[in-house]
Amino acid sequence: MIMKKRRLHMAVCDDEPEDVVRVCHAVEKVLKKLEYHGEYEFHCFTDGRELYDSAVKGCFSLVFLDIEMPEMDGFELASKLRQKASGTRLIFISNYEQFVFDSYEYAPFWFIRKSFLQHDMYRAMCRYMKLLLELRVTYRIRDESGFKEVRIKDILYVESEKHTLTFRTVRGAFLKKYGSLREVEKELEPYGFLRVHKSYLVNMRYIEQVETQDVLLCGNVRVAMGRDRAKRIHEAMIRYGKE
Repeated sequence: MIMKKRRLHMAVCDDEPEDVVRVCHAVEKVLKKLEYHGEYEFHCFTDGRELYDSAVKGCFSLVFLDIEMPEMDGFELASKLRQKASGTRLIFISNYEQFVFDSYEYAPFWFIRKSFLQHDMYRAMCRYMKLLLELRVTYRIRDESGFKEVRIKDILYVESEKHTLTFRTVRGAFLKKYGSLREVEKELEPYGFLRVHKSYLVNMRYIEQVETQDVLLCGNVRVAMGRDRAKRIHEAMIRYGKE
């Protein structure tokens, strides 16, 4: 498995300029310790509204948000970013540990305590680096024309029909191979895939809504949901959001 170099665009927002600097330095220390050789840059803000305007125009890999800020606090900003920049990973930073429970509503990637900044930053960035590796893992599919490779994160769902597996990607491509959905489920489960029906395995990152009989995926794609699976799907989504 090879991790290609990429530029990390990170935003840091705190109404205290000195804390913005502290966060940037903490991140840099961790990246150096992890021997990260890719390029990265920080976009620093002391006003949540300015960060939001910038995030709408361009995509940040990571956003570090102070929770207590005037005008627009971290939670309000997180809610807006979830609607306009859903691919961004949010990390809350606060002096007040009690906010960690309130933060779950916004499905943050991590929660960092300012009093343990370097310790918590190390854990958060280790998890993020692991995520980057996972997002670059490819799945090899052998069909009649030979082998094809697709990035696991680009697989929308896998459908099984009479021992034929159809992999649909987020770009609308369909790849087919002969095999067992159960075996594919074992392979893809560590990467956030969930069995929602005896014939469907979906990528949880693309679930937008769980309806009465269907699961709605991004792009207005619907797949059937098995009877009595709704509760398990909701529970799995909560765990996935926390991770």
